[in-house]
Amino acid sequence: MIKSEAGDNKLYINSFANQSNTLEKDGVIYTTRKISLDKSDAYEHSIEVANYGSKDINDVSVELVSDTLDLVTDTGLVDAKKLSPLNDDGEGTSEIILARKDGVKDDAMISGMLTIKSKGKRLAVLALNGIMGAPIISTNSLPDAVRLVPYGAKIESSLTNKNNKVRYSLSKGSLPKGLEVKSNGEVYGIPEETGSFTFTVKISNSLEGLKSNEKEFILTVNKDTEKRVDNYTSEGYEITTELKDVNILTDKAKYYRTVSQGDFHNFKNVYIDGKALIRDEEYTAVEGSTIITIIAETLKHKTSGSHNLTLEFRDKDTGGLRVAAQKFKIIKSKNVAKSHKAAVKKAKKVKKAKKNGVVSLIKKKKKNTVKPGKIVKNKQPKRPKKPVKPGITRDTTEYVIKAGDTLWDIAEAKYGSGTEWIRIIAVNEGIIPEKLKVGQKIKIP
Repeated sequence: MIKSEAGDNKLYINSFANQSNTLEKDGVIYTTRKISLDKSDAYEHSIEVANYGSKDINDVSVELVSDTLDLVTDTGLVDAKKLSPLNDDGEGTSEIILARKDGVKDDAMISGMLTIKSKGKRLAVLALNGIMGAPIISTNSLPDAVRLVPYGAKIESSLTNKNNKVRYSLSKGSLPKGLEVKSNGEVYGIPEETGSFTFTVKISNSLEGLKSNEKEFILTVNKDTEKRVDNYTSEGYEITTELKDVNILTDKAKYYRTVSQGDFHNFKNVYIDGKALIRDEEYTAVEGSTIITIIAETLKHKTSGSHNLTLEFRDKDTGGLRVAAQKFKIIKSKNVAKSHKAAVKKAKKVKKAKKNGVVSLIKKKKKNTVKPGKIVKNKQPKRPKKPVKPGITRDTTEYVIKAGDTLWDIAEAKYGSGTEWIRIIAVNEGIIPEKLKVGQKIKIP
């Protein structure tokens, strides 16, 4: 739901909601629009637009550059050329309809650039991509998993038709023990074995007459080393208070605490070595980012050695899995306690010696002196850094536009995803993506 604001040229398209693929620069909004056209919707795609400002958007023009799509010119915003402000009577909204070009067949990849202008001034630029015909699986690869740590990776499709519902299933191969393919496309669970696993995922359509689609994936599950477990923590969910190593035989604590920066409202569960703990019996969870208190009795039955502690969250906006993870040890030895006491005693002794001016217990630092007659080589000055071309920072490289280039294709080659074209827009002043010229030099971040 969008709210009206004072001002003019306040154009809104629901693609703008995906902020990771949207950028506003110099009064122009750049975004990515995923589309699919099939026979269930007569090979047409509607883009809804709204004016959330307080003034009319006049002299509207819509331009499309695409080898696979045409503009439907006798309806919607293309025909009206005007968009009134939003009101309770339903005014202030319109649509832009795209249709399949003659001769374009099913399974053809859709690409193009759509530009919306008012009085010749650009308001929005949409990079269009997708598939012609029935939806296909668009995800190309899956991130690695770590043994005994919660895993969740969404397999996406090119689906945009709201009347069609796709269902995902495992059609061939096998997943690591502990993982499954959910009907919404998420590969989810806690992997219990390491290795590489090859499997095929299938999507089926709810609308009749649309063929299914399959794609093969390889998922690697790595060993749960301390570094891998620590690095698996999601951004914004870092552990600020770690669960320390626990000596079951000597510790007298009744509970142990760990704290994650993760939003408590997103919290779901706690796992030790992939097994869920029972809330309010084996642990408690309260706000303050997210504070987890594990009952000491819960750990007494665990074997000695290294263990994985993981906290599972679900982003309330996207539904995506978020994880906070760490390694800790359970110790069952009185000798460890004795050596720890000895170390503490020695530290106190050294501290007392420093205080009383006694230096025999403290290692003296060697003076930086040179023996007579010894030749000391002067340090060589650091080599000056290579000069940088004007307009190119050390964080960017220069690229020369070739025939047929689009920012989408350049981003796909550079970053592995065309949706990253927004990054190129951000560092290039005055660039017009739909009017790239052969020989034009641009910066690539």
